[in-house]
Amino acid sequence: MSWFKNYKTTELKAEVVLLKGERDTSTKEATSARQELRKVKEELVEVKHQKKIEEEDIKHMVKMKEERTAVENEKKLLEMEREKDKAIAEAKDEFRDKLEGFLQTQVKDTKDMYSEILKRLPDVTAHFGTPKETAK
Repeated sequence: MSWFKNYKTTELKAEVVLLKGERDTSTKEATSARQELRKVKEELVEVKHQKKIEEEDIKHMVKMKEERTAVENEKKLLEMEREKDKAIAEAKDEFRDKLEGFLQTQVKDTKDMYSEILKRLPDVTAHFGTPKETAK
């Protein structure tokens, strides 16, 4: 029995050594896995932070583009209004010139017409006053 006992003890000791080795290996692997997990978590945090910064940059760029587009649209609108106002002013000037020409022509024609009418009328001399004065 002692032989069996010694054999079992030796076998158990060998198994204990093997298990301690496995435990040490497992501990090292677990420590390594924890370190790797910590590293991955840190990388994840960094990636999330970088993503947030990039999203903010994109939002800022989009906002700047929208503002630039709005300013350009305002400029175009003002230019169109300026051109419209210029066209209206030109049309008014043209209409005013035509109207003045027409009115001057009408005044001239009216004067000519009255001149013709006055030429056709007989030359009459009239005395105004009391009837006794006119009889003398």
